[in-house]
Amino acid sequence: METGTARGAGTEDFAFNHIRSQLPNQRCFGQNQFSAYFLSPNQFRPIASSVGALRAFTYRQISPLGPEQVDLDGRDAHYWHLLILDRERHCLAGCLRMGLSRWHGQEWDGSHSYLEHCYPGLDQVMRRRGLSYAEIGRTLVATPYQRTSPVLQMLLRAMASIPLATGHTTLMGMVAFNHHQHSERLYSSFLTAILQKPFGEDYGIPPARHPFPLKTEGSHETGLPPVADTLGELERILEQTFQESFRAPLLLKKYIRFGNAQAIGLSLARDFNQICEILMRCDLNQLTPRQHKEFVVSNIIPIWENAAQS
Repeated sequence: METGTARGAGTEDFAFNHIRSQLPNQRCFGQNQFSAYFLSPNQFRPIASSVGALRAFTYRQISPLGPEQVDLDGRDAHYWHLLILDRERHCLAGCLRMGLSRWHGQEWDGSHSYLEHCYPGLDQVMRRRGLSYAEIGRTLVATPYQRTSPVLQMLLRAMASIPLATGHTTLMGMVAFNHHQHSERLYSSFLTAILQKPFGEDYGIPPARHPFPLKTEGSHETGLPPVADTLGELERILEQTFQESFRAPLLLKKYIRFGNAQAIGLSLARDFNQICEILMRCDLNQLTPRQHKEFVVSNIIPIWENAAQS
């Protein structure tokens, strides 16, 4: 989910001024004129409707079946939230929400986790394997910042830095893919390929609550190789085979580049915007030295140590 707007939703000034005036101690790192704030559920509550309005505007650009006015699914009060503010334009430039398994507490039952909702039993699988994980969701970059700004880079840095700093070694999040924009044969071939090496793996996760209705025979009918060596090569094969324009989701490309992420599942966002969601997993312990240098903030401020985790 990587599109949005910085103006027009009527939310930015309030969110900016509220955070700048009331939560200055929640700034955890910055870059150029941008500051990243990590808010606890309680700290996020006063600006929830503002961020939700920006989300709704953003996601309706991806799918018209998304929320019309405000995107707040009832789960936000149980997540931490990373907001990136532009101090020069005085607006919200990007955001995401994050759940951290080591902070779940004894009362946690998965009912407020979107990831657990989509894959019932996933948390139990991770616990049996002794793995702590960060759940990433509702990621967006506002339109003016998508091509030339460091906002997406900062979101990715937060995805790596905060989990590692809090003892979480696995990152999991879902990437939106609007399959309605393509022919059934093309998107079926793409999704079939993305679940195979080198892009995907069988991670032994529970079945999705709403499985994506994938017709895998499409790739065999066309003679399309089940995988390609790179996403760029896969895009070219699909365009040549089906004679239609195709680009893989930007966030999918970034996940793979920044953390060698693997696709481990597909589901249908039946409760959200009716498009495909690709579940990605990244082992943060396997970051290369180059990736670690690029994406891990060495001087991140551990503001969570002074904030309530509820």
